[in-house]
Amino acid sequence: MKEIILYGITSGLFFLIFIIFFLIAIVKKRNWFYLYGVTFLFISLASFFITINKVSSKTYNRVDQSINAISNQYGDMKSSLRDLSSVFEPRTGEEIYTTLFNDSIADCVKINRFQDQVVPKIDYAILLHFQTCNDEVRRILKLRTFKPNKVLSSNINDSMSEWFLPNSFNDSVLVFTSLDEYGNGQVLYVNSDSTEVYCKDILD
Repeated sequence: MKEIILYGITSGLFFLIFIIFFLIAIVKKRNWFYLYGVTFLFISLASFFITINKVSSKTYNRVDQSINAISNQYGDMKSSLRDLSSVFEPRTGEEIYTTLFNDSIADCVKINRFQDQVVPKIDYAILLHFQTCNDEVRRILKLRTFKPNKVLSSNINDSMSEWFLPNSFNDSVLVFTSLDEYGNGQVLYVNSDSTEVYCKDILD
């Protein structure tokens, strides 16, 4: 800032000297005073243009810094919004499976259908239908204390969805129940050879 003021004062001073020499040349009618006056005029103009350049440069730098600051804030805002939006993205069947059963999906597992529970009380339960194998079923049953039961598929009346149909199994169905006093927990419907499972995870 001091540099700009100095160039500004210099420009004004030399312009004043130019005017003085110009007036003297007119009054005294001495042509060589015109030459001195024009010299000081050029010096004054040079100082003026340097001052303008300095002001423009500093103004540009300030504007550039402001733009960068706004850009950084906008970038942070976009990142925050992106992170926030990812929270509300629906989960995949694989993500639901690993959340419920604490492990990566085994090679024998294939997710057929699923329905996530987005809002407890409104969405009654997580529903999951998948193909599996004996080892994976045994692993899942070790994750919590289940009460086993064997029933005829025709006696099951638990059609939570148009595709959640454990009563579609042939003959008998293995029903594993793990519910607390409030009815929250898991119910697994497993076919007779432990290769297909309907899971209902309740948090009401």
